[in-house]
Amino acid sequence: MAFWNVIFPSKCKICENPFIFKDQNLYCPSCISAIEKTEIYFCRSCGITVESGYTVCDNCKKDRIYNQIEAFTDYYKVGEIIRDYKLGGYKNLHKVLSQMIKEDLLSFIKENKVETVLYIPLHPSTLKKRGFNHLRLILEDIVPSFMIKDWIIKERKTKFQMELSAEERQKNLTDAFSLKEEAKFYGQNVLVFDDILTTGSTLKEVAKLLKNQNIGKIFGYVVAKT
Repeated sequence: MAFWNVIFPSKCKICENPFIFKDQNLYCPSCISAIEKTEIYFCRSCGITVESGYTVCDNCKKDRIYNQIEAFTDYYKVGEIIRDYKLGGYKNLHKVLSQMIKEDLLSFIKENKVETVLYIPLHPSTLKKRGFNHLRLILEDIVPSFMIKDWIIKERKTKFQMELSAEERQKNLTDAFSLKEEAKFYGQNVLVFDDILTTGSTLKEVAKLLKNQNIGKIFGYVVAKT
């Protein structure tokens, strides 16, 4: 395989330069390594965009939803990779994304003493069609397996969030999720993992599920903020 990659290198989708590939043939190592942690201004409680210098919106000053939400980078820097990964069927891109956020996510987990990690599930029909949950694959590359829990269920199939307005996003996800009966938190700090944060609708719905559970603190982590 390595021999043929040298003879017929792939062309990077970002810089268009040829490169020798190993796990995936879409993005070269140089372009991937150039994607770094970015300072983004958004409400760290609910996820909505706020002006520079603010970390919590006015509503969340009164009633906080998440103790802290962290985003690795801007969507425009990594959005194409995420789309190819979860919608284009390029499964091996999970290695690119996991290596990109690994140090930052582990640091966030350690700093906040997170003990349980949840991730946004797919509807069973979507999971069957796609063949994998893109979020779980990323987590499996980074987090010890005993911390990852598939306790959230997606009860009904919803429209793709990126195609909807802010108001439609919230309605689209209302009561779309539930918790498995086996979910037991025992006062632990919990992190909810997702790929893209736009209006915060998905994270808010999950927070509603966890509100009356025996949870210590609740944190959110996303790969990209739009």
